Amino acid sequence: MAKWKLYIAVSLDGYIADQNHAVDWLDQFSDQSFGYEDFISTVSVIVMGSKTFNFVDQTGEWPYPGLKTYLISNSVSVDGNDDDIHQISGDVSHIAQKVEQDHPDAGIWIVGGSNIIRQFLDIGKVDETHLFIMPILLGSGIPMFPETNQQETLKLVKSNHFKNGVIEMVYTHGKA
Repeated sequence: MAKWKLYIAVSLDGYIADQNHAVDWLDQFSDQSFGYEDFISTVSVIVMGSKTFNFVDQTGEWPYPGLKTYLISNSVSVDGNDDDIHQISGDVSHIAQKVEQDHPDAGIWIVGGSNIIRQFLDIGKVDETHLFIMPILLGSGIPMFPETNQQETLKLVKSNHFKNGVIEMVYTHGKA
């Protein structure tokens, strides 16, 4: 059975990007890997929003070689030179069904901003969240979770703190 995952950093005041949509404020914490290598070894598929794709694509070299990536977009075109990146559009439920049909036993990483995250949460497709609380107050920016009427209780399965003040929390969804 596919396992849908989030792995995301958030400022202490709840933002995943600053008011300019930038994440360079994370650079000051790049002295540690925060278990990224262990996490990425559990993932074989990425589902990514178009804004995140545009940001990642501008950085030059694709950071997820060998991982099948589904780009959720109606308008962004994918360079035909990369067989691992496939554009997909439509309702998130349909997209989730298609990804699970193609990869029934995969670890699937939802890489995107708050809107993509919220859409997958709303359809119950997030099984596990790896949340890194960064010791910085941005004051404004892109919130991790847009407002919603849905509530969900999560189960904390792991927590860790790092010397630089970062706190890692791993939660499971729907099993609390």
